[in-house]
Amino acid sequence: MSKDKSTTESTHEEDIVFDDDVIIEELEGNKIKKTQDKLKVCQKERQEFLDGWQRAQADAVNMKKRFEEEKKNVVKYATENLLQDLFPVLDAFDMVFKDESVLKKIDPNWVKGIQYIQSQFTTVFNNRNIQSFSPLNENFNQDEHNSVELIETDDKKKDDTVLEVVQKGYKMGDKVVRPASVKVGSYKKE
Repeated sequence: MSKDKSTTESTHEEDIVFDDDVIIEELEGNKIKKTQDKLKVCQKERQEFLDGWQRAQADAVNMKKRFEEEKKNVVKYATENLLQDLFPVLDAFDMVFKDESVLKKIDPNWVKGIQYIQSQFTTVFNNRNIQSFSPLNENFNQDEHNSVELIETDDKKKDDTVLEVVQKGYKMGDKVVRPASVKVGSYKKE
């Protein structure tokens, strides 16, 4: 038996052959597999970083646009507030020049000076696209006019028509910044 055992061992040992080429191929195959796996992970991370960077860029662009829009709104709001403070001054000019009989009694140089100041206001307003409007004889428009009084009329054509402008209105572009104060006709049915 001992002979059998030794033959078996030797036979078994002869079966195990170490082939360096096979081992090297297996090691290289494992390295290639690991490298490919690492490459896939790196590509996935690269895509995630790229996506994040692109989102950050888009957020930055959007934030810049929002900031610019808010800046415009702040300027617009400040302008509208300043206008609200200036309207009484402009109304005072309108009152001064409304009564020509009083103007004839005043020194003409003084009147010219006041007219010059009023024209400076008008120039500044025109440069800022701010226009006054006086809707006399127009149909009443609640978006642009503020009715302060109804005047009864027998003329059906004057119903819902502006019969008197108490105070001019002002627009900045298409936006009404102060509605005109008006008296509106109201047809009295008999």
